Order: sequence, then C-alpha cells, then structure tokens
Amino acid sequence: AFTINNVSSSTISLQTGNDTAQVRRESGILVGHTSDTQGVMFSAYKFSASQVRVRGYNRAGANAIMPDGYFYTREIDKNNSTYKNSKSFDPPSIAGFASSLTTLVVLGAKLGDFVVANFSVDNEDVNVFGYVSSEDTATIYFVNRASSVRDLASGILSVYVIGNMFTYSNKVTYDNPALSANAGATTTVSVEGAKLGDIAQFSLGVDLQGIVGYAWVSAIDTVSVRFQNESGIAIDLASSDLRVGVIERPTSM
Repeated sequence: AFTINNVSSSTISLQTGNDTAQVRRESGILVGHTSDTQGVMFSAYKFSASQVRVRGYNRAGANAIMPDGYFYTREIDKNNSTYKNSKSFDPPSIAGFASSLTTLVVLGAKLGDFVVANFSVDNEDVNVFGYVSSEDTATIYFVNRASSVRDLASGILSVYVIGNMFTYSNKVTYDNPALSANAGATTTVSVEGAKLGDIAQFSLGVDLQGIVGYAWVSAIDTVSVRFQNESGIAIDLASSDLRVGVIERPTSM
C-alpha cells in the first residue's frame, strides 16, 4: 500500500504483469487499478525497454491511501485506434505546479470522441492528457505537479482516437460545475458490468477548454470521473453528453 497526499504526486514503475517490453515508445497507454483510486489522476508512458511508469497526482481534497493491488495497462496504437496522428514536438520548460499545452491535427476526430495521448520520451513525472477540442483537432496538456521545473526532451507526440474497443459503456447528460483555476469536481456514472481493475475512459461532447480528466472504476458497476481545471482561468462548461467506456481487464496474468 502507498499514500498520495493531497496536492501531491507519485510515480510508480511497472516491471511485472503485462509484457511491457512489447509496448512501443509511440504507443498510448491506458491504466487501471484494482482499487478505488479516490480521485488520483493517472497517466502512463513507456520509460525503458522493460518498464512502464505510471504517474498520479492528487487534487481531490484528501490524502488517498492506495491499498495493495495491481495496475493493468492497455496499449493503444495505430492497430486499435480509429483516427491518429503524430508530430515531432519539443515542449517548453514547465515550471513547478504549472502546465503547458499544444494542439495536433487528427483528421476525423470530433467532439465527444475518446482520446489517448502519448509523448515518446521520458515524461519526467509530467502527466499527459488529451481531448478533442474541435473537429479534426486534439488539445494535449502537459501537467507538471512536481515542485521543480521540467524541461522534457524533444520527442514524438501522438494522439489516438479510440472507438469500439469497450466491453461496457454508458452515456449520461452532465453539467460540469463552474471550476475556478486549479479546482476540480468528481462525478459517477453507472456502467453495468464494470469491476475494479477494469480500465475506464471518458469523453465530453464539448471543448474542455483546459479541464483535464481521468476515469476509473470505483466500485462494481460504477465509474468515477475526476475533472481538474489546469487552464489558469475559471471555466464553466456547457451541459453535454458524458460518455464512459470500460475495457475489461485480463482474467489471468
């Protein structure tokens, strides 16, 4: 078990379980855990030939104690995505507790699509989140919740739009509350069949305007979604469709 304190972050290295040696640097990686992650927002990336790193940061308002359990990952690449694109990118230096953004043309992408973003170099404890911000365009946020500056090396930034790969799914109408800068909100969606350890993903049918998010299975038949405003200004999104998809975890290692 380990604790991620409120307004803190943590990096976990995965060296057992899934065959991380087969995950390529350019692949997106979805991640789930066999417990309720309590609002901690995770992203994952390939770190070395045999290691995937999972970076979580906690802005949910209380310390999160993660019990013993397993992380499960799912590789997303050109073979299981509907639309995709990539570009060479050299991110600017990101100050401690700050964020940076860029956009990428992804022909065919539309508001409400599920998106997985990946940056092909060592992310140096920076979380990477992506979403469709307008037709054919994805916005990618680099969120540095470490206390010191991060200046990532140049690499390949990839965005994958995924569609019909979910085992369970649901859609509800959701009106995200107005969020001031650095504020967040959590909601739940009923998804029959979902269980702890499954991998969840979400989308909203509007431009998130700098709000990033993370979905996880928090209980049987329940997916929670955490929204966090990283834009630096107050945002009040319009009501829209909140879609949730769940990929069933492997039944054996």
